[in-house]
Amino acid sequence: MALAGNKVVLVKSWMEILNAIRGALIQSNEIGLLSDLSQLIGFCEVIDDDAFLPYQSQDFAPSFAKKIKSFYRITDEIVDELKKRNLASTVSLNATPQKYGYTRYMNIGGYGCSLNVNFDLWAKEADTPFWISFKESLGDRWIVNNKIQMELKRYALASSMHYVIINEVVNLPLFAKLDATSDIVVNLMSQKIIEIISVLETK
Repeated sequence: MALAGNKVVLVKSWMEILNAIRGALIQSNEIGLLSDLSQLIGFCEVIDDDAFLPYQSQDFAPSFAKKIKSFYRITDEIVDELKKRNLASTVSLNATPQKYGYTRYMNIGGYGCSLNVNFDLWAKEADTPFWISFKESLGDRWIVNNKIQMELKRYALASSMHYVIINEVVNLPLFAKLDATSDIVVNLMSQKIIEIISVLETK
């Protein structure tokens, strides 16, 4: 930004500055300082994640509320679609509100599937509120199966898909088709879930 008298103000984020310092410390092999700097970077990331963004008028538009409600409805409709195809069961599995979203649980074959609306992952990881994860289903309980998680990682890498690991469980993003009716969105996202299941079943 140019000021009077040919003075210039350079605007940088804390992360840009700290990453530049980190690069210099790596080059000079300053291991001790790197450890301290990593803690500071982690602290700045927490501050950024929790920072309050001032409200804008469009944040309170009725259309925004309708979109948020639609995320929950679409999630329910995906589960209903998979049940209608006799692929999924929700017996003894209840829809569950989360701190940052909503989860529907279902058994698909030998897999326990969590279909999530996750605002936290949306804010930090990918441009979608929809996420899915899988565990091994043993009927009345689900367990983390390392083979399943490894296959999900391979699928994500082969598909150039970003994934997030939470508590040893791979979480995959699901992307809704833009400018489409709800039935098309539900059908395509259901097909994506079926595709992932088919990949797991062929391994």
